[in-house]
Amino acid sequence: MAPVTADPVKCNKAIKLLEQFERLAKKYGIKLSPKRLKELKDLRDAGKIKSSDLPAKLRSIFPDEFAGMTLDTIRDKCAKKRKGG
Repeated sequence: MAPVTADPVKCNKAIKLLEQFERLAKKYGIKLSPKRLKELKDLRDAGKIKSSDLPAKLRSIFPDEFAGMTLDTIRDKCAKKRKGG
């Protein structure tokens, strides 16, 4: 029997929020300091960013079932490969 994967729509939303927080922050008018932006980028690049690291506005639209999980964990659960290397 094939392993059960999470809802693909919610998977994609969670991954998009964690990977594209910078673009989405600009879209929603969220101001991030250069220091905070670097911290978030470093976490993202290491696959360790979680919903709790995001600004409140983005956190509020994050799928609940992935709350507290790292980007790498969500990718594993959703069987998604990392984009761009």
